[in-house]
Amino acid sequence: MYSQIFKEILLDMTYGQQAIKDLVTFCQQQYLGNTKELNIIDEFERTYRPSKAIWWYTRECFTRDVSLEFAKDALGTNGMVGILFQMTIDPTVSSIPFASIREVSYFPKDDEILFSMHAVFRIGDIQKLDNNRPLYQVNLKLTSDDDPQLRQLTNRLREEIADSTGWTRLGKMLLKLDQLDKAEELFTAQLEQTSDESDKAFIYNELGRLKSDQG
Repeated sequence: MYSQIFKEILLDMTYGQQAIKDLVTFCQQQYLGNTKELNIIDEFERTYRPSKAIWWYTRECFTRDVSLEFAKDALGTNGMVGILFQMTIDPTVSSIPFASIREVSYFPKDDEILFSMHAVFRIGDIQKLDNNRPLYQVNLKLTSDDDPQLRQLTNRLREEIADSTGWTRLGKMLLKLDQLDKAEELFTAQLEQTSDESDKAFIYNELGRLKSDQG
């Protein structure tokens, strides 16, 4: 439900060159000292364009073999198990958008499938892959999103935040999710970027409500 609204908010937003600069700065801070990753980030800043969005999204490879290796890596941590998710899609049942991105992927040979971010999967069965270690395969099936109760709740949430757009709408949704710290960070950033007094008044009001909820 929330991911559906989140997707709608993202599609409603407009992004400029500053958004790319902000993303680059954030990534550089996260990978400080990692020359390999910093080189990729520099390449992204120089060459990114909207038509290459999926190519960049798939820059890291997540084939079954690689995914299985990640699952096995978890076994090295005490108290953890390794889980590989295998997904089954029935196009005649599911109404969730998905598509092959082979032609636009960074790894075209992997024949990857990209799902809409509000995709819902139902757990089928769980299989043990290794008799000596806690390594499992969880089989998932993509389901339809045409659930009356879910649709009603989604519409209700959509109405509650409908009087705002873009970042403000996202901030309101974060408040609904009780993500107070993230909402505060977002509203504070908005406050620094706007010069409109009415927008500032609204943001101050939201920050006040947020602080009240934080106690």
